[in-house]
Amino acid sequence: MKTLGGATLDNSYVAGKVKIEDGSRIVVPGIYQQICSYLSDKYKDSRPLENEESTMFIINGGSNDITSMFLPEYYKIVVERVIDNFAKSLTECIELLIKDAGCRNIIISNSMSHDKQPFIREIVEKDTTKKTMLEEMRRTSIQMNCACDNALFDLSAKHSLNMIRYDYFGLVEKVFSSPEGFGIDPADGFDPALKWGARFNTFSEGEVEVLLKSAEKKFFWDSSHISHKIHRLVYEDLIKNYLDA
Repeated sequence: MKTLGGATLDNSYVAGKVKIEDGSRIVVPGIYQQICSYLSDKYKDSRPLENEESTMFIINGGSNDITSMFLPEYYKIVVERVIDNFAKSLTECIELLIKDAGCRNIIISNSMSHDKQPFIREIVEKDTTKKTMLEEMRRTSIQMNCACDNALFDLSAKHSLNMIRYDYFGLVEKVFSSPEGFGIDPADGFDPALKWGARFNTFSEGEVEVLLKSAEKKFFWDSSHISHKIHRLVYEDLIKNYLDA
């Protein structure tokens, strides 16, 4: 029942910090650091693998980098937080996979519009000085996706990659526009199933069952993570409209 998260693209640029059960904050590995750890564990003395042509890599990142531009107090800032730096760090992650893992096939998701996130809306509701943040975050999310699109197009052409750019942003917009069509309760389906303040709580089996039942018609599991239902929706959309197309 405990959820953390907070990973950025590369801790050399911006690092995510998350609160743990004792109240302290720890720095979590960025995607670049996770790839380095994966390469170290997976390949060791032999890289790339012989079956590189049949291996599919998936990267879903950049969301927390956008958040760091608006809420720097939750991050360890190393270099200037600008969109071009984040697009660069995404391509560096892929270049590493190409170089050390023989990556030929990759799916890269873009980011949903940040104004949709419950924890962002909660912050804005509590602090009226941040009332313009929702509009600014939406605009920045779009700019970030466009910058990454351009960088990835160039990278794909350079390395002749089989690359799929998954439009997560577009899917989320559709769900918010027509929630009932996706099985989301229009009344409270965008409220999180698990309250953020309860994320470290211990739950009985009965309470867990109630939470999971509630999440079946929810978009968000907690204030910053989507529910299992939406994860499944993404997988189904990806397979139907991208992999089987």
